[in-house]
Amino acid sequence: MTIEPIPYSVAMRRAEAARTAEVAEEMQRERKGFLTTAQVRRRQQASARREEELADGYALLRWAGMVTVSDRSAEEPERGTSNVEHAGAQVRLEMQRLYGEQDAA
Repeated sequence: MTIEPIPYSVAMRRAEAARTAEVAEEMQRERKGFLTTAQVRRRQQASARREEELADGYALLRWAGMVTVSDRSAEEPERGTSNVEHAGAQVRLEMQRLYGEQDAA
């Protein structure tokens, strides 16, 4: 697992851009007569909370973990990989295959 802090200026710029986008979307919804859903409200609250945490001095971190998939037979490596990718998708993990690294495992 790797944990890397994102520079404060970059993190704050991202947080401010997200808040600005949320406000613009809210104004657009109001203009068009749409209601704000619970999902949208939660996203807005998360953006505001992230900006406040950065202003309070907390750091934004980038996390990366490696998952090694092994299978009993070399003929069917896709089965195990598909199961891991499916499990990752269910918990909203962004997973990427590292092609060319199979021999290192």
